Amino acid sequence: MKKKMITKITSCCLILAMCISPVITAKAANVSHNEVIVSEEYALNQKQQMRYGEIEKITVLHSEYHTTTVTPNGQPPEGVSFPTGGGMYVNTSKGPSLSVGFSVSWGGVVSTSVSVGLAGTAASVGGYFLPAPDTINRYIAKIDKTYKVERHKVDVYRYNEYLYTYYSTPSTLAYESPYMQKVG
Repeated sequence: MKKKMITKITSCCLILAMCISPVITAKAANVSHNEVIVSEEYALNQKQQMRYGEIEKITVLHSEYHTTTVTPNGQPPEGVSFPTGGGMYVNTSKGPSLSVGFSVSWGGVVSTSVSVGLAGTAASVGGYFLPAPDTINRYIAKIDKTYKVERHKVDVYRYNEYLYTYYSTPSTLAYESPYMQKVG
């Protein structure tokens, strides 16, 4: 009796496993010229379950740079004066992050997370040292952060057989430039 029950359960599990194979539904796909276009959300979900033999072929369709300016935490709003000289340390990777949106030429807005950084006169802040421009005026540290934003077409294959296509818009920090800005 137990053996028959185990055999039936195993058979049901195998049949169920074959039925649950990844199927692209009409909600997630748009078929165009033998190309199956799925949402980025669907593709990222599939990536978590990537199978042996699957590869992605990435084609960069557009690429552009966008700059945003942030004010690092740890500074008084009125700025800092340096009557005896010195300067300020700016750590570009510390501090909280905020979300910034860039309008892109191919339409829409790409959001990315940007660290505002941390600034202070103590060496323990780390990072860049910005010498005081003068001993009279007050200054506040700023950071220009430039991001490379790309539009990717990603074709997914399993054992060289085309499965589907999705589009993504990754952004990466290209370079950053801390500086001191005169207050007032």
